[in-house]
Amino acid sequence: MRAVRLHGFGGVDQLRLDDVPVPTPGPGEVRIKVGAAAVNPIDWKIRKGSIPGLNITLPFTLGCEGVGTISALGEGVQGYELGQRVWSFTDVMRSGWYAEEVVVPATSISMAPPKLDDAHAASMPVGAVTARQAFERANLKAAERVLVIGGAGSIGSLAIQVAKHMSAWVFATASGRNQEFLVTLRADKALNYEQDDVAAATKTGPWEGVDVVFDAVGGAAADAAYDALREGGRFISIVQPPDEAKLAAHKATGFMHRGTPDALKLIEATAHADLEILRPSVAEIMRLSDFARAHAMSESGHVRGKLILIP
Repeated sequence: MRAVRLHGFGGVDQLRLDDVPVPTPGPGEVRIKVGAAAVNPIDWKIRKGSIPGLNITLPFTLGCEGVGTISALGEGVQGYELGQRVWSFTDVMRSGWYAEEVVVPATSISMAPPKLDDAHAASMPVGAVTARQAFERANLKAAERVLVIGGAGSIGSLAIQVAKHMSAWVFATASGRNQEFLVTLRADKALNYEQDDVAAATKTGPWEGVDVVFDAVGGAAADAAYDALREGGRFISIVQPPDEAKLAAHKATGFMHRGTPDALKLIEATAHADLEILRPSVAEIMRLSDFARAHAMSESGHVRGKLILIP
C-alpha cells in the first residue's frame, strides 16, 4: 500500500509517498481502509519538529483523523464488524491516516455520520472533539459570551458551532472575505480582525467583555483578545500557552488545550453531524499524492475549513 511518511524534520521535502506493507492490527485495534484523511496544522508542526516533547520514530506516517471502512479486527475487539464505516480522532503521536490503510485503537473510533460523504466526514473529528473538550474544561455555561479567534479555520469553525450548541452567545473573528462564512456557522456577531477593534466590539450594552476566549490561531490576534475578557473570564488556546501576565491583569484564568481521542465525544459528534447541529467545512479535496501542496496551504494560515486527502 502507499503511505506519506516523514523521513526527517524540516520542509515538505522530508515527506515521501512510500510503498509499505499493509499493517496488521494488534489486540484492541482495527485496520481501516482509508476513504479520506484530513490535514491539520499539527501535521506540519510535527513535520517541522516544533512540537514540545515530540517522541516519534522515523519514518513516521502523518495524519490524526479520517474516515473509512473496517478491513480487519484485532483480537478482543467487540462492537464492530468488517465493512463498517467509521471515523476516528487518533493520537497525534501515533497518527497514520496519510495512507491507504491505517491501524488505530478501537477506542478511538465510532460509526461515521451516514449523511456525510467521506471527505466531509473526515473534516470533523479533531475539531468537534477538541472544541467540546475545551469548552467543558472551561466550564462554559448557557448564555455566556464566547469569542472565537480564527473562526474560519478548521477547528475555529467547529468551535463556533459547539459553543452555539452549548447555548453560548458567540463572537467570531475572521478576515473580511470570510465574514459571511461566519454567519453561516451561526456566529451571533462576525468581526473582521483586519478592521474591527475586536475587544471594543465585545463590550457593548450591559456587557464588559466575554466570559470565554477560544484562540485557534495565536500570535497578535490572540494578544489583542485578552482585552476582550471580562474580570474572571477564561482564556483557552489550542496553539500556545496563555500569557500569565495578561491573565493576571484581567483577573482571568486560562489554559492551553490539546485535544485527545475520546470515543464518547466522537459518538456525540456523529449524532450532532446527522442532526446538522455540526456542519463540516472543506476547503479542498486532493489526492494523497498532493500532500506537499496541502501542507504548504495549511501552513499559510489562510485556509477556510479542512484540506482533505483521498488515497
